[in-house]
Amino acid sequence: MPGLKGNQANIDVAKPKGVINAADFAALRAMKQRNGKGKMKNASAVFHTHMPYASALTRLEDQKIQPIGQTELGTQMRTGYDESYDGPGMDPSEGERLVKACGDNTVMLMANHGALTLGDTVAEAYDRLYYLERVAQVQLYAMWTGQPLRKLPEPVIEKTFKTYGDNKMLYGGRKNAEWHFDALKRILD
Repeated sequence: MPGLKGNQANIDVAKPKGVINAADFAALRAMKQRNGKGKMKNASAVFHTHMPYASALTRLEDQKIQPIGQTELGTQMRTGYDESYDGPGMDPSEGERLVKACGDNTVMLMANHGALTLGDTVAEAYDRLYYLERVAQVQLYAMWTGQPLRKLPEPVIEKTFKTYGDNKMLYGGRKNAEWHFDALKRILD
């Protein structure tokens, strides 16, 4: 069992030793322990970041993703919100609180803090993180104009949610997230 020491946690992940921030460890460990149990089945990969646009959204009184476009709806339909920030969460109970706030979702915006994404694979968690940051960027750009946001009508939102929710499409026998992650790795190579 990994242990906490100061503000770091020593963690054994498939034998190698590493160091992780204790606050991140408390939250991410709870997400990983729920993997495959109860309703949280998508926690094989957990990303927690402070990317600028998603983090900026969390600093707003209303941090919710607005229904202003197709990409926003695809992200919005699986996003949970943690509406309270109580300081660094070193205690394991903070992780359990975040698990409850996330619920069945695979994306979570954490008030005054940052974002978290979950996936069955690293590719899925990354894909969700990528689109969350793009959605946050577009929403903030639209808000910066000072013009009212053009929200989609409820029937379009419902139709889009159903289409995305029922989507089991594969491209070339693979999920879109896998293609996306492979493209990123090619850029890095």
